[in-house]
Amino acid sequence: MDREAASCRQLASRARKSLKANRKKFVPDPELAKKLTATFQQAISDGDVTNLTNLLSENACFVSDGGGKVAAVPAPVRGAAKIAKMLVGFTKSFRNPEQLEVFDVLVNGLPGFVLRQNGRTIQTVALEINANDLIENIYVVRNPEKLQHLDRLNNGENWGTSD
Repeated sequence: MDREAASCRQLASRARKSLKANRKKFVPDPELAKKLTATFQQAISDGDVTNLTNLLSENACFVSDGGGKVAAVPAPVRGAAKIAKMLVGFTKSFRNPEQLEVFDVLVNGLPGFVLRQNGRTIQTVALEINANDLIENIYVVRNPEKLQHLDRLNNGENWGTSD
């Protein structure tokens, strides 16, 4: 495997927790997932904390990974209202947001999207949707080492449209 030891330990830890919980992952309807992802993106873009909060489970969890190389939230954030305010606040920190490209994709099997800026992938966002059609977990990867394969995958081209 082409992974660092810390990354492998994290994968193993998550696998053990998942097995211990013995829970089946809920698989949302693909059309619903697509719509929820688009609504999530729009609420963030509009700075609509209320709408964003309503899309999230009350006990939602936000996890990000910057790998110590780029800015990321250092610890999981829990709670719909807290996460919504944080995400809307993040939109103000993007330099030249008009240069952002957003591509809807599956991220590790979950509905989500890739953000690209200046021809480089800067972040992936994966949304885990629960049986109540709410976003339960948000997984963000910003670590450039974990994203570089996305740029190599298509040489940064052919991502489709950002509609």
